[in-house]
Amino acid sequence: MKKERAQELANTIGVHIGNARRALGITQEEASERIGITVEYYARIERRQALPSLQVFAQIAAVLNVSSDILLGFDPTSPDPARAAPPWFELPEPDESKELQRLIRRLRRLPPEVVTAVDAVAKQLERFIDKQRQKRRR
Repeated sequence: MKKERAQELANTIGVHIGNARRALGITQEEASERIGITVEYYARIERRQALPSLQVFAQIAAVLNVSSDILLGFDPTSPDPARAAPPWFELPEPDESKELQRLIRRLRRLPPEVVTAVDAVAKQLERFIDKQRQKRRR
């Protein structure tokens, strides 16, 4: 997961965990004891400085009596799944092929200067294909 997305996820989880804990009227120390983690670690999660493991995340949801969907920022009241998704979550376009989805995932892992170079190559390839089509029409 890219750093920006991981931070967006940490922000979302931290905000919702804090809201759920306050709604229960318990302190960070009480929450951390019930979850079975240190208060320092719990506070880092709530302050959006750490992402919990899946096991700890599940324990947090159970102890705070809140849906994992809510903690992840999904809007359960939205009839449109695209609108229900939080900013860190990106659904693929329905018409994207598996190959295109795979290419996009690969591009996201590349440094910006390499993505710029790949974009320049793609533009040249588009021009070449357009010229070939024009030649066939003549």
